[in-house]
Amino acid sequence: MKAEIGRLAFRVEGQFWNAYWTPQQDNMSGALLLASIRMTVVEDETLKNQFMELAKAGFGTIVRDVSGQTLRWNDPKPAPKHKRSGNG
Repeated sequence: MKAEIGRLAFRVEGQFWNAYWTPQQDNMSGALLLASIRMTVVEDETLKNQFMELAKAGFGTIVRDVSGQTLRWNDPKPAPKHKRSGNG
């Protein structure tokens, strides 16, 4: 059985799209910034997907180096509506 160790969350913050790892499933408490890129770059869907893959790969490398375990990613889930950009 595989245990969930948190989630990767992407958030628009000002002019940047930031990738965070957070141990929480329902909030950003204890979140660690993994990567950041200007929003103008990720307007291109290909670059947006590449940034997401880079963040996943980078975090996967950290987990592997620390624990020897390989991550298995679940399918992405949208944030609750009240947590999305522009909603508080």
